[in-house]
Amino acid sequence: MAYGQPSGTTSYVPLLSDMVLDALERCQIYEPNSKHMFSARRSMNLRLQHWANKGVSLFKVDATPTEIALVAGTATYTLAADVITMLDTYRRTTVSSTTTDVIMTPLSRNDYAAISYKAQPGTPSLYWLNRQTIPEVTVWPVPD
Repeated sequence: MAYGQPSGTTSYVPLLSDMVLDALERCQIYEPNSKHMFSARRSMNLRLQHWANKGVSLFKVDATPTEIALVAGTATYTLAADVITMLDTYRRTTVSSTTTDVIMTPLSRNDYAAISYKAQPGTPSLYWLNRQTIPEVTVWPVPD
């Protein structure tokens, strides 16, 4: 492994209390009281919220595009188990050597549930990513 390269290890999850005690020790506070612990918990929550608001961590995005061949009459497709979300999803159509990419819009679970006729055939323009152990993507309308 070259210097500066990520190790790929992501299983280290220290306890919040261990991180707080380590930080307080670095500040030479060796006997923390409840006020210190409440303040530390608040600070950690604010930091986690800040990171969540920043959005996608670009260094974790797989730059390799995944292509799924849409099949007429099939709305749901199984994805790889390591898929967490889908960014910039397009429907590609090739007619007479002319390729056209049209962006597809994501739906929330509630939006997809609100579609009354889920079997409607047509050209897909929307998708719902069902985040489960084995993720699935459902396109709508169903490819014709």
